[in-house]
Amino acid sequence: MRKSFFRFGYTNPPREGHPRLHHSRDGAAFDELIDPLYSHGYRHGTFIHNYPFHRQPAREFKFLQPGDLVVTTTRPPLDDVLEKGDKDRRHIDRSEDALEIAIHQELRRFFNHLSRYGIILSPEMAALLPPEYASLAKINFHTRGKATIRTTELTVRGGTRTKSAPKGFNAIGIFIHLDKVSGFPCGFIASFSMGGYENLLWNRIVRLRYDQWFARPSFALALLNLPDEPPQPLTPMLADDARAKVLIEHWLKPDGQTEVQFSDTVPSTVTAKAKPSARASQSRSKPGKTRNAIPPSFSI
Repeated sequence: MRKSFFRFGYTNPPREGHPRLHHSRDGAAFDELIDPLYSHGYRHGTFIHNYPFHRQPAREFKFLQPGDLVVTTTRPPLDDVLEKGDKDRRHIDRSEDALEIAIHQELRRFFNHLSRYGIILSPEMAALLPPEYASLAKINFHTRGKATIRTTELTVRGGTRTKSAPKGFNAIGIFIHLDKVSGFPCGFIASFSMGGYENLLWNRIVRLRYDQWFARPSFALALLNLPDEPPQPLTPMLADDARAKVLIEHWLKPDGQTEVQFSDTVPSTVTAKAKPSARASQSRSKPGKTRNAIPPSFSI
């Protein structure tokens, strides 16, 4: 049976009424990945809508077959949890479907925290950053208008040093390819940046420059220098000349070995640490804010 890819989409909330099947977000970003998915032998399955708090059991996903891929171009809402009474349009509601829960458990290998406000890499992933970019283990993002890097944080001698975005870069892109989701027969791809505009341009960059990530299970993190958004651009081709620097290209192997290739260096092979178990969210709440907001200081 030919393998298929399925878009794993999230709701773009309607102004009134309940979400309907076609109310989805980041469709343009997903379009950019269709061509490489076809070139790697996948056919288009269909769209899976993660309605807010849908809570569908695993049996509802029996259409997924061995070799299939579930693909999202929306930032996974790993730590998007609202406190009672909070209102925040930047968060993404989880579906809490069995498949989403399994995917989020897998993603805890890579993130201690992931929300619209910031990212904290897991210690295993943070250790893979080139030393000069160690502060990118924790990134805080602008939340008004742009989803660019606001600050990064580095722990030195027990204290936290706040740094600005690396010179010449203003955003990040992340690509994750898993060959298997625990409890399901399919694999998983997530390719995302932090806002809608940045996300669209990142996925065009992935399509044009990083075809190898579709061929092998991997985790990749890149710094981006994206152009400011002009008034009503016709296409996302304005990303074609944008600078991208891959900091981590982390190959995941079923035999427990990991090849790590840093940007501008010779590839090397190292032994991967044991896969950590799924962990509870590391997010913390602030008065009047959602639990998306990451703590002001964190020691990696």
